[in-house]
Order: sequence, then structure tokens, then C-alpha cells
Amino acid sequence: MLGLDPSAVGVLEVRATNEAALAMYEKCGFQRAGVRAKYYSDGVDAVCMTREPGERPVSTRELTRLLAGLSSDAARKPAPPLPELAEATPRPVVDVPRQGPAFTRGDSGEYKMRNRIRRTRPPS
Repeated sequence: MLGLDPSAVGVLEVRATNEAALAMYEKCGFQRAGVRAKYYSDGVDAVCMTREPGERPVSTRELTRLLAGLSSDAARKPAPPLPELAEATPRPVVDVPRQGPAFTRGDSGEYKMRNRIRRTRPPS
């Protein structure tokens, strides 16, 4: 959401016992601003965190790389270029009907469509 409006202040609350979330938010530029004592129904505190405007937003790719343990500079490097793919030549599809009718009636009176064999012609 901060990527949509980088001039906005980001504010959030996270459970004080959720160390993984606290570490992730700190890597994303959030700073601890205060604590709400016994905020949750089980008596656990909530940590209030803010992120000031003007910081560059973090992309999903960059966040994933930060969570994997890369440094900020390594996480911001652009993705490597995709390899060139060879163009596939389309192969024509030929439907070959089986011997017998396309529809048959079963014992209980319902109609059943017979399968068709799909073959591909080798490229000429």
C-alpha cells in the first residue's frame, strides 16, 4: 500500500511475541513507536510501528530477498534477464473418428459421447 502513495505515513500494530513479523517490518523501514499494553484478548502487548514518508517503497521481490537474508544492496539489484526462448513451430491437430456412432445410449437411457482420437501430424 505504501507503494501506491509513498508520501503517506505507514502505521501498524503487531503482536509483541511475533518476533518474525517485527524483524520483517524493521527490515522494511518501520520503527517502533510505542506499546499498547495488554492489547490482545490473551493479554499480549501490541507494538506500534511507523514508517516515515519519503522512503523508497519495497517491492515484493525485494522483500522476499530481504527475508532470505540478503543485504539491502543485494536485494535491490535488478533481476537477471530472462533467457531467449526458441520459437515453437505449431503442429496441426487432426481429429480421427473411431469406428461406430458418435453417440450411444446406455442401459439407463442416458446418451454418452464416444471419445475421439487426437493425433498430431509430424511437421512436414
